[in-house]
Amino acid sequence: MLIADDGIGVRASLAKNEKYRTISEEEALRRCIEDKVTDGEGMGFGLYATSLLDQKVGLRFEIRSGDHTMQVTNGAISTQQSEFWQGTIVYLQLQTDKEIDPQEVVAYRTDVTDEFDTLFLNDNELEQLW
Repeated sequence: MLIADDGIGVRASLAKNEKYRTISEEEALRRCIEDKVTDGEGMGFGLYATSLLDQKVGLRFEIRSGDHTMQVTNGAISTQQSEFWQGTIVYLQLQTDKEIDPQEVVAYRTDVTDEFDTLFLNDNELEQLW
């Protein structure tokens, strides 16, 4: 699976959060797969959950942003300079013959749904969706 965007990239996104204002591109890539590392506008859960999926059934996991690429292989993280990409590319190769427990992929977090609803949904508007 490959997902690519031509947005502002991982480092610039995280730098919106005061906590990560001076983060380097290499460090931003390493941190973006940690739980609750966010630009302040999201939950900081998507790339973290993707990294958990990689730990369970991944063969290859890479994130490329700016002029760096991070590879995760058997839990070992390496980063290297690469050709510049405006935005972010996430590449994930999975073993399709292995079963996973979805609860493990979301780190048994039962608060994710509530947290998403609180951040992104106005409950009063849900009725209008149907």
